[in-house]
Amino acid sequence: MLRTPAFYLMWFVYACGAGAGLMIIAKLAAIASVQAGVSLGFVLVASLTLGNGFGRILAARFVHPPQRRVAPALALPPAPESRPAAPRKRTPVGV
Repeated sequence: MLRTPAFYLMWFVYACGAGAGLMIIAKLAAIASVQAGVSLGFVLVASLTLGNGFGRILAARFVHPPQRRVAPALALPPAPESRPAAPRKRTPVGV
């Protein structure tokens, strides 16, 4: 798994998304006070954090074993090495 380029691509995409999310959470109160004049920015931060947590729980349902391939397929197109091979045609023995 660590030798495939798809792993590092998915890790990079995850790191970019996590970093962007952390930056928004950290600066949301300041953004709300400057742009909207809202003084209760901590309420926005709390609601965004709760939505983030519940969204992760909801997204985990896509990774449940019966649907294990749904979540990565939503994030990235499949890597060439992860595509299943064409089924082999079986011939009866002794024919």
